[in-house]
Amino acid sequence: MRVGFNTGRFCFTAASRIVRLATLLSLCAAPVTAESFAESSPVEDSFYEIIYADANIGASSGGHCALKFRNTVYHYQMFPDGIFRLVRDEWPDFRRLYNDFENRTLGIRRVPLPPARLRKLQDYFALRFVVQLRHLDTYTALRGEAGVLESLTESSGPGRLPHVTLPGYGLFQDPSITAGDSTAATDRDGADELRTQVARLLGEDLDAYLSTRRDQLIDRVRSNLERAMRIGALSTPDGDRADFALPAQIDADRLPPAPDFFSQSLLEDLQELAALRVLDLAAPLADDALFDPYALDPPATSALNARERQALLIFRDNLITETVVLLRRAQPTPDRGAALLLNQARHRAITLSLHHNRLLTLDPFPVARVRVTAAAVEHDRPTVFRLAAQARAVSYQTRRSVFARNEPLSEARYNRLESDGGRYFEIARGARESGRTIRAARSPMIPGPGLPAPFALPAAALPDGWSRFVDRDAARAITTTRATEARYLGLLQRSYDYQLIRKNCVTELLRTIAAGDGLPDGRRFDETFRFIPFVAFNLFATNDTSTDANLTWLPSYRKRRVARMLEREGLIAQPRESFAHNSTVYLPRRVDSAFLLFTDDVFWIRPIFGLVNLTYALGYTTVGAATAPFDHGTRLDAGLRGALFSLPELAWFNIRKGSYEYLEPGPAP
Repeated sequence: MRVGFNTGRFCFTAASRIVRLATLLSLCAAPVTAESFAESSPVEDSFYEIIYADANIGASSGGHCALKFRNTVYHYQMFPDGIFRLVRDEWPDFRRLYNDFENRTLGIRRVPLPPARLRKLQDYFALRFVVQLRHLDTYTALRGEAGVLESLTESSGPGRLPHVTLPGYGLFQDPSITAGDSTAATDRDGADELRTQVARLLGEDLDAYLSTRRDQLIDRVRSNLERAMRIGALSTPDGDRADFALPAQIDADRLPPAPDFFSQSLLEDLQELAALRVLDLAAPLADDALFDPYALDPPATSALNARERQALLIFRDNLITETVVLLRRAQPTPDRGAALLLNQARHRAITLSLHHNRLLTLDPFPVARVRVTAAAVEHDRPTVFRLAAQARAVSYQTRRSVFARNEPLSEARYNRLESDGGRYFEIARGARESGRTIRAARSPMIPGPGLPAPFALPAAALPDGWSRFVDRDAARAITTTRATEARYLGLLQRSYDYQLIRKNCVTELLRTIAAGDGLPDGRRFDETFRFIPFVAFNLFATNDTSTDANLTWLPSYRKRRVARMLEREGLIAQPRESFAHNSTVYLPRRVDSAFLLFTDDVFWIRPIFGLVNLTYALGYTTVGAATAPFDHGTRLDAGLRGALFSLPELAWFNIRKGSYEYLEPGPAP
């Protein structure tokens, strides 16, 4: 399984996760939403590019293919949930991963296409991506629907109000505990000031407004709970939900309607109720919601200067104004509750920053699906310290660039401070503290979702018959929803399935290009050996491949380093760099298997090198068998894979090239 940068696409060994953390340090890409994938590149260029990544140990050991529209890369990947997905990445991220960390040479072939057909192809890839994204979002919403039902019913009982967990509510201490607490009241982080300013700008009695708005939200919550109570009664003979039409099959070219589930609007209304409660009771920030990224840096370096203080003061005032604008909106809007919670938390963080004259930021990490384990950190702590130093440099550079502009601080720029400062704090803390895991996520990271907390529903929101529903019908509603969820997942797995030869990353890319009318004139897609990456890549070659002006090769990271070394030192460096254990540009890793000699930069003597590698790997396997009880079989596994990947070298074919755990940031080749 190869890493990408979208949520949920990570499935690695512990040691390799440090690599991915390194790649994530400087990412500042746009969030993954359907709207963000509308291709905006001008068609005047009138070409797209096919990318071929050559073989290496790991995922796609036979190679990989992708399509590139200027800075946008589309390619297919298999995910742990059994769904074969069209993935969209930014070109710098894709190149850094495949060309540098995975040490693969990339072939890039420009494919001229008339502007109208190029636009059609761009639109078609965007459509395929958004259609798949809608289906995946629908499946995620179904899973969330069942989770909300379970939370509501399990928390209900005599004398107990049902509750659900709300993203962002954990940014604050429980208002019911801190209200009236003299200790908390002495340090509200500007919460009382925010309440006063909101009341002044709102132009009406704040208490009366909050009471009216709460009553409206409670009515909406009650209506959604009544919808939930009807789920069990409205089920099909197959046991599916009658209020959700499960499609017979998925049309990859047609955007399905967005689902309307009770849980989505319920959570939005409850999140707004929670935000109004925080505002009304002036709840302080939770202890773990705030980061001090520069705590270990000298005060002279990390202290706020006059320019930064002024920018933060203006931004804090803008947060108050935006909060009032959100409150004045008559009609309910999605994510209004989340925005109100975040505005209040940021207001408190900035107030504390000004008070302590240090840039303090909210914890930006989402509910992390990727964590570098404590064991992996301990295994290579020097690498983690290097990553922390790199993250520190990125964070300070972001801080300088954000505050250097002569214009008010925008939310996007402030979020860069949160993302890069939070990442620096997370890695530095993991490097310093023994036994701590390190969270990893893609930028931009928005504070809130990673800090959920339970929120009790108001008693007035519970409809008549709620207790009877919990006792008698809730189990059926949950079972019906889970059954629909399972059937939908099965439908996705059958529609977006993977087959080694007939439906892999290469064949699906070619089919999508052909369906979008993107094949060069005179070329057609057929399945004869087109499942092999380099064969498919050559489908786009000109008739005279020896003078193919549209073809560019990006040598792998190791090849580039060795070439520069040969220029400086001459041929004397070649024997040294050919040996994995003597190389100055490569550190042997068991994940790359056991081998002695690199064979990717030689040809005629490759079988001899392969025989040496095979002999070494078999000896390593023998040692690994003896040490297996003590090292959990890691040496044995490396030896067996070393022998396996040495066999193609005997026939002049190379797969293994080595890979990297950590690379210093640098310019692209």
